[in-house]
Amino acid sequence: MMKTYSKMIDDYIRGTLSQGDRLNFEKALANDTRLQLKVRLCKELHDSTEESDINVLRAKLSIAQLNSIGYKKRFRKILYASAAACFAIIMVTSISLLSIKPKHEVLFSNHFNPYQLIGETRSAGTGNNNSISAIANSYYDKKQYSNAIEDLTAYLKSNPDDIQAKLLLASAYLETNNAHLAEPILEKIVASNIEAHYKEIGKWYLALTILKQGRVDDVKKILTDIETENGFYSSRARSILNSL
Repeated sequence: MMKTYSKMIDDYIRGTLSQGDRLNFEKALANDTRLQLKVRLCKELHDSTEESDINVLRAKLSIAQLNSIGYKKRFRKILYASAAACFAIIMVTSISLLSIKPKHEVLFSNHFNPYQLIGETRSAGTGNNNSISAIANSYYDKKQYSNAIEDLTAYLKSNPDDIQAKLLLASAYLETNNAHLAEPILEKIVASNIEAHYKEIGKWYLALTILKQGRVDDVKKILTDIETENGFYSSRARSILNSL
């Protein structure tokens, strides 16, 4: 999203966006905390730059009144060096703030582990290239998430009822920052009539998927359900709830 909106942020701050683009941008801004942070920092940088320009102009007018040409040159060097140093400080501070992950992303990173196949071997070279075992090997050991997504999608067309393949696909989507694609898969798993064990796993990964997207109120409801069910993920759900 940051790459998509980089040009729009500058135009938004300057007030040069069209009405339609401004409304669309503000809609995205309302739901994206990282985008909000970047806009705020860019605005501060923009304001600081304008103020710096004014100060430089004032300094130049003062320089014009000085008699010594050598003093003018030395003063200019000091002035520009100071302005450059201030600009560098602003940039470093901005980058540092942007690198700080929001709490929900930290919690996701601390609790997310890729789904592990049950009753399937993960040894390299086992099964044919289209088997769930071979796909999992590519996913777990080679970390070829995009390839795994493509292979799992094709596999599920022929095996639409394979719950483990669906869980693995949702997990791969989470690895590639596509939580919005993992969510409908997991919602269907939770709503389907399947073994309680798989439904519990699906609900846990659904909670992580919603947490990844920063929807704190929604994830609290699911985590509370998981906690009260006293299953395998109960204590981990409680840990996240206590941190939100």
